[in-house]
Amino acid sequence: MSMSIARNLSVLAVWVSATTLSGTSVGQGLLRGAGSTMSANYVEASRPAFQARYGIKLQYDAVGSGEGIRRVARGSVDFALTDVPLTEFELEQLNVTQTPLFYCGVVVVVNLPGVRDGELRLSNRAVSAIFAGDIKRWRDPEVMQSNEGVNVPDLPVIVVHRADTSGTSFIFTSFLSGASEVWANRYGLGSRLSWPTGQAAEGGAGMRDAMRGQPGAIGYLEYGNALNGGLATVQLASGGAGFVRPSRQSFRLALTARPAERASHYQLLTHAAVAGAWPIMATEYGIIPRAERTKPQYDAVLRFLRLLADSPTLADFHFVPYDANGALDHVE
Repeated sequence: MSMSIARNLSVLAVWVSATTLSGTSVGQGLLRGAGSTMSANYVEASRPAFQARYGIKLQYDAVGSGEGIRRVARGSVDFALTDVPLTEFELEQLNVTQTPLFYCGVVVVVNLPGVRDGELRLSNRAVSAIFAGDIKRWRDPEVMQSNEGVNVPDLPVIVVHRADTSGTSFIFTSFLSGASEVWANRYGLGSRLSWPTGQAAEGGAGMRDAMRGQPGAIGYLEYGNALNGGLATVQLASGGAGFVRPSRQSFRLALTARPAERASHYQLLTHAAVAGAWPIMATEYGIIPRAERTKPQYDAVLRFLRLLADSPTLADFHFVPYDANGALDHVE
């Protein structure tokens, strides 16, 4: 396990070890979680190993990062997973702690007949103009100037965005705000906002399904979700040096520019100034109540978060370990 994760989880243990409340679900062999849809498939794949190893059943509701945070704050679940980082003020107000687990790439995806995966290139200006509703057809000059020789169909642009409170939306609108002053001033960033154009869909799966049924559609998804959906990913501008495709290598390069670690572990990884780095990275966090859980309940949460942070199957889901420069040890 990386030193950062080990230290974070050790600190969490100190915070919760003094609580002696009763009536937890672990006594009944059940651990409850909610939150990020980005991690839903990974959680589901990790469930059998966790249940077999510790004899504790796991229930996880992929309801989006925002709803997961709300549920853990009111005590209806034992942990949340989120890609919306909480500030130190929010952590204090909600009486929770967050610890980073791993990284995910967020990608722009399109349904354009005749355009292969990774073939389309979009500048920051083009991406922000599309999602602002200023570019209405795919053969707009702003799109075509970086796609000479690409068979871009003459279709209307159909923007698809998340309807629910979404960490993926938060990360993507952070990218748009950095890409365009117009976007930053008019719309800003948020996990749920009034989009200037497009169709709304519930959850990552709903967004993926809505795009697959509409030629000309464009949206944003976690990389693994995009690959599973059969949609074409888009090359984006990278570090002022051309365009880059999403890949584990470009994801890892983005981490070389990550900011200094704060006490709250709040960080945004968009627009890394490194050539070849992917410009939209999300940090996946575990959120745990500081109180109102017994030590056995807390220990069960820690075991599961360690499993998520350490599992060699991270790569199968196109995630990158929090300590990107070293292997994570398995929890004994």
